[in-house]
Amino acid sequence: MTTLNHKALRIALLTFAGLCFAAGCGGDGLNRAKVTGKVTVDGAPVEIGYITFEALPGTDCPQIGTEVRDGNYTFPKAKGPVPGQYKVTILGQRATGKKIKLPPGATPSGKTETDEYVSVIPKKYDRLRGGTEKLEATIAKGANEINFELDTKEVKIPKKFVLE
Repeated sequence: MTTLNHKALRIALLTFAGLCFAAGCGGDGLNRAKVTGKVTVDGAPVEIGYITFEALPGTDCPQIGTEVRDGNYTFPKAKGPVPGQYKVTILGQRATGKKIKLPPGATPSGKTETDEYVSVIPKKYDRLRGGTEKLEATIAKGANEINFELDTKEVKIPKKFVLE
């Protein structure tokens, strides 16, 4: 598991959110759709994270993203995706209950430690860590509920099949 402190996670999420917002969202005359859903790993809700929808060829919409909190996410209609096909990226963290030391001067308040967070997204879904499992979504007109039930189980395929 990858370990991040809470401040680093917030910076990463805010940067990611800023890029998505800068890419375009809402008030642009596009026929957007409301999308809500849940993100779980092995049945447990993702505590804190971020989800993005990136349009696949043939769908004319800028990349959009929103926070995942306690396993839930929402794109209101005004800021949602347009109907079409999307590649989905999910970042997710959970607190370990441990504290980690901060380098001197790391925070303006002089804090010397912070909560430790670890990634909960299985590597197979995490393109940043070399994952190859694709997450995609199809958005329809109107309201959509799209849940992502991720699992840590690996499917083992024999390297060689013998036919008799």
